[in-house]
Amino acid sequence: MIENEPLILFPRAEQPQLRDRFDECFRLAGIKLNIIQELSPKRTTLAFVPESSMIYSPPGVKFRYLRSDLPDVGIFALRRAENEFPLIKNFFAFIPRES
Repeated sequence: MIENEPLILFPRAEQPQLRDRFDECFRLAGIKLNIIQELSPKRTTLAFVPESSMIYSPPGVKFRYLRSDLPDVGIFALRRAENEFPLIKNFFAFIPRES
């Protein structure tokens, strides 16, 4: 269970709304986090992913089940208008636009 795993998360002060949503997800699942260190988001990543992601597990990445009625989290994607890199253009062509 994730409750006993040491976690490194980003500080609430840097992204308070996102951190509050993460904390809420764990609270709703009845899990008390074991946060051992807080680092800038550029150095840490915590992600909620579907179970199917486990088949692509790179070395050093741990997956843990979190069973809960998780709240919705809005996801936004931004880019520089002048960025013509094909990967970026294709990604933005692929994702749906909210009206």
